[in-house]
Amino acid sequence: VPGIVNLRVKLSKMDTEEKVMVAGATLCGLLLGLSLCRRCCCARRGGGLSEDDVLSTLAPVFEVPLRRQPGEKLGMGINSSPHDVFVVTNIVPGHMVERWNLQAQPENRIHEGDRIVAVADPDGAQGRLRTSKAMSEAMKSGGDLSL
Repeated sequence: VPGIVNLRVKLSKMDTEEKVMVAGATLCGLLLGLSLCRRCCCARRGGGLSEDDVLSTLAPVFEVPLRRQPGEKLGMGINSSPHDVFVVTNIVPGHMVERWNLQAQPENRIHEGDRIVAVADPDGAQGRLRTSKAMSEAMKSGGDLSL
């Protein structure tokens, strides 16, 4: 088959790093395609994936319950980014986030570059807050927080 032979020739000329990049890009494309296909097909049958399910398929999402001690600050720098998401820019020693990181499993620690996609409503009335404005106000409140 001419197409397959041509592909083999092109792959044989690539170094290992390029082959790994092609394999990774192909795998990501397949996973994204399967996720979208599953969402479309399941939605037609009435069992569509939730936004949280799709997010957890594409990137790990976990909850961070933070307990504020009297006068304690959150202890992380954030910048807003498109689509109502905050990006963690730094962790300040001696505050809530550092305390969380010291006791959390390595895969659940907050790092620079992590994204905050929702904050639990401190009053519990609205569930998860997903707009930048609402998340910012919740993070500035004086009580406990769940990212």
